[in-house]
Amino acid sequence: MLTPDADGRVWNAGLKIGIIYGVIAGILYAVLDYALHNMDAPERWLPLIAGFLILAPVAAASHAYSVGQRSQTKVKPL
Repeated sequence: MLTPDADGRVWNAGLKIGIIYGVIAGILYAVLDYALHNMDAPERWLPLIAGFLILAPVAAASHAYSVGQRSQTKVKPL
């Protein structure tokens, strides 16, 4: 589990990345949803939509976790 440091940097980084991925996923979903309703073969686009909507939060969580690991392993000067 991610725990923020004194400045809350881990929480802020994870939150910002999650919001960015969420906005990108929402825009892509809206564009592809519009395209699906205006094309002949929407079945070809369904794996792309599903893949992106599954991978976006996974990528956000992975990035937040790696930011958290890096912030916890920094060597602080004496």
